[in-house]
Amino acid sequence: MSIKNSVGLILLSGLLAACAIQPGQSSIMADHSLTAQGERALIGLGQPQSDAKAFALFTAAAANGDSFAENELGYLYAAGRGTKRDDSKAFYWYNQAANHGLVTAQYNVGLMYQYGLGTKVDSAMAKVYFTKAASAHFEPAEAALNAL
Repeated sequence: MSIKNSVGLILLSGLLAACAIQPGQSSIMADHSLTAQGERALIGLGQPQSDAKAFALFTAAAANGDSFAENELGYLYAAGRGTKRDDSKAFYWYNQAANHGLVTAQYNVGLMYQYGLGTKVDSAMAKVYFTKAASAHFEPAEAALNAL
């Protein structure tokens, strides 16, 4: 893997870690959806932390079209958590979530295009996805657009 791809993965993982629900947020404890259960498993909230369990729960939720679960599957594939690392599958799931309108996923797809992770480098497509996310005032996407 090139340094450019490694930097892209680090940026991508950092963003997703910053967007994750943090321990101590009580609303996730009251939510019994597959996605909420996946988040609790991923961060170890009220149970032992388990990437494999989170992966299974997000997979089930994504099968029902849950955009947040699709985005989380993208992250798990990109980071190799709960499954083997696979940038192509990460790109697929981020793209699914982006097509369902999830702003963070639109930004993630932009990063994948920018760094050629799971797809070919395509600056024009990166700009398209950064623009979509920036139109919702997502600051990392605005910064990415300014840096292009």
